[in-house]
Amino acid sequence: MKKRAMFMYMVLFVLWFALYAAIETLKTKGELTQAGQTSLLDQEGNPILPAATNWIHHYGIPELFLDYIDKEGITNSLPNLLYSNQPIKRFVTQQLMEHSFSKQLQQEIVVNKMYFNNGIVGMGNASSYYFNKKLSETTELEQTLLLMLSQKREYKNIKTEMHSFLLGLENAGYITKEEQQKMQSKIPSLIDRINNPNTIAQSYTQQVIKELKGIFDLSEGELFRKGYVVRTTLDSDIQERMYQTFQDVKNFPYKERAFIEAGGAVIEEDSGRIAALMGGRYYHTSTFNRATDTTRQPASTFKPLIEYAPAIDMGWKPTDYLKDVPMKVGDYEPKNYDGEYRKQVTLEEALVHSYNIPAVWLLNEIGLNKGLQYMDKFDLFSLDREDGFGLALGFTSIGTSPLSMAQAYTIFPNEGKMTEAHAVERIESQDGKRIYKTHRFQKRIIKEKTAETMLPMLQEVVKSGTGDEAQMKGQKIAGKTGTTSYDGWFVGFNDKYVGSFWIGPDEVTPRNRMVYSGAEYPAELFKKVFSEID
Repeated sequence: MKKRAMFMYMVLFVLWFALYAAIETLKTKGELTQAGQTSLLDQEGNPILPAATNWIHHYGIPELFLDYIDKEGITNSLPNLLYSNQPIKRFVTQQLMEHSFSKQLQQEIVVNKMYFNNGIVGMGNASSYYFNKKLSETTELEQTLLLMLSQKREYKNIKTEMHSFLLGLENAGYITKEEQQKMQSKIPSLIDRINNPNTIAQSYTQQVIKELKGIFDLSEGELFRKGYVVRTTLDSDIQERMYQTFQDVKNFPYKERAFIEAGGAVIEEDSGRIAALMGGRYYHTSTFNRATDTTRQPASTFKPLIEYAPAIDMGWKPTDYLKDVPMKVGDYEPKNYDGEYRKQVTLEEALVHSYNIPAVWLLNEIGLNKGLQYMDKFDLFSLDREDGFGLALGFTSIGTSPLSMAQAYTIFPNEGKMTEAHAVERIESQDGKRIYKTHRFQKRIIKEKTAETMLPMLQEVVKSGTGDEAQMKGQKIAGKTGTTSYDGWFVGFNDKYVGSFWIGPDEVTPRNRMVYSGAEYPAELFKKVFSEID
């Protein structure tokens, strides 16, 4: 009896497995042979990426791509390329490739399912996104760039990568030396064309991708081949304004030894929704995102977080006096930016005018460990305690990003609570079923009364202190400036949004030391963006 029951269980299992395998095969076959990609929508429901194009058939595939796919054996590695984290689908795809799909169909699948970075699946979609034209209208040089993007996930300088890729194509016999040299001369104008209306939210898309990868255990390509509908918190109007502001050369210092880059983030202070991000003035030339990934010294923007708010939390008052005299704490000897000593100033005066010595003196009074305990609450900053009292002025060996600073500053308009920033609001299947939803998360950092005390002082920074460049009619702006020899910052907020802006050279070397004074440029960036916010 037991043997008969065991036999029946085995038969049922085999039948179940056969049915499961058949269903999975049909599903995978449909995924592989149909055009489409995950769509990203802004907060109004408008598409962030261009609408998916139709399936590119074999006759429409550029010769260079066909040649490259064939010689590099890409079809053989297609199962791993498409489903690196999904073993069952990887196995099914392998079987379909070997037993069901013709060589031409396999090549079509490669071209239509290959990932081209920034949420783009398929060569047709890539030509639309990067060049705003159909694949049939692209030049050989444009096709070569797309080919490079399909093979390269990260790059610091797309021009350098393209130069190397062309040399590699020549060495492999795909193009002649004359073709390679002719293409090399056209690279600058080619890269300029990527800076177009389709790509202005590219920095934002990179943040969305980062969050999606934290939600799903999938590669970028797998995520965007899934066909999800991702509803984001992007405010396209603010993003457009940030883009235009970053494109205007008049908004940046030009008499510098090195090119000055920038990064910026705007978030809703109460909800944590990321409204806009700009990862660079030339965001399209690199996958490095200066809004989210950079680690720069925050300078004096750290002062409200590590000493002033903690001191108020511990009972200090804005009218209490701080010493402004020559001092040395251990090996650290702070100086005021103007070289002057005022004997003593009130806590509010020290904050408003960003005096350095009183800030260090105050941190010493409340205790470095106490200041670090408050910083640890944010869970945003990787601070090296060996940096000592230089941390009072934001001199950190491990820096931070505009997005992290914007999130930290939400404590001041939010009654002492920090709101976690996010770009992904909700994820749905194509038929509208909810797969994931982000919930607002707030964390108390300082007392409500402390935030109420800090707010007018930070408003005074803009009204009469170092942040006066951020003043604007009709809005009460609060914030703080920060400056090093290589960094300029302004982090500020109105009654709805927090904005954080950084400028500086990418490479911190003596020859790149900035000569401009103050943090007026980041404050101006803030003003130009926030003056257009409703």
